Amino acid sequence: MSLITPLRPLQILLVDDEPAAQLLAEAAFEPYADLARLHVLPDPRDTLAWLRREAASGAAPDLVLLDLNMPGSPGLTLLNLIRDDPALTQVRVVVLATSADSADITAAYAQGAVSYLIKPGTFTEFQQQVHTLVTYWHLMCSMSPQS
Repeated sequence: MSLITPLRPLQILLVDDEPAAQLLAEAAFEPYADLARLHVLPDPRDTLAWLRREAASGAAPDLVLLDLNMPGSPGLTLLNLIRDDPALTQVRVVVLATSADSADITAAYAQGAVSYLIKPGTFTEFQQQVHTLVTYWHLMCSMSPQS
């Protein structure tokens, strides 16, 4: 990860197997194209290889937005694999899930998530959530010595 400047937007990877969630995320991030670029991986099984390839080329995303409930590779399992990979230690993972269950939230933080966001019920609320996420993480990543 390199220093984020006005010339380099925040790089965000969304890992979510639901086509509707992908489309909503793309629409919600569209107004922030100058601050954040959203990349979408619909198959969680492709995530580790994609992240390793990007990290090896010096282009690892600044944030991974990770859904919890996905077939084939549950989000917490994938989060654990990311945290255990020495090449991916600098990757920040934000869980974006429908679950508000305290056990899921506790488990996500225990596995190394830097934040846990509950998917809101309306698109307007999701847009507000994306605004806050982009604003906060753009600022944090631009100031971070690990960027």
